Amino acid sequence: MEPIVEIQNLPNGVLVILQTAHLHMYHIPEFREIMGKEIHNRPEKVILDLANVNYLDSSALGAIFAIHKEIQSYGGKFVLINLNQTIRMVFRLTRADALLLTAESLDDAQKL
Repeated sequence: MEPIVEIQNLPNGVLVILQTAHLHMYHIPEFREIMGKEIHNRPEKVILDLANVNYLDSSALGAIFAIHKEIQSYGGKFVLINLNQTIRMVFRLTRADALLLTAESLDDAQKL
């Protein structure tokens, strides 16, 4: 089975690229474990690239909020990039867009 994320180190943090089109409850344990390992190092910035993601279920949204809270607790920044229209709509409807930091691209996220 292929990993659900690709990790790239950045000068001021880490880029996590989701490799799955559907992030749902079956992926969440692995996703949380990988993210936990990355967050353990307390990177200044964690950028989550959602370019490949077409669908999030409620457990995925919950995991994203939990990761956001954990990163905030140590003063780091959590930025979501490359959200498609469907994911943007989900974030708008759930008001997640008011709580989560988003950017159009990696370059934009690194400037935040």
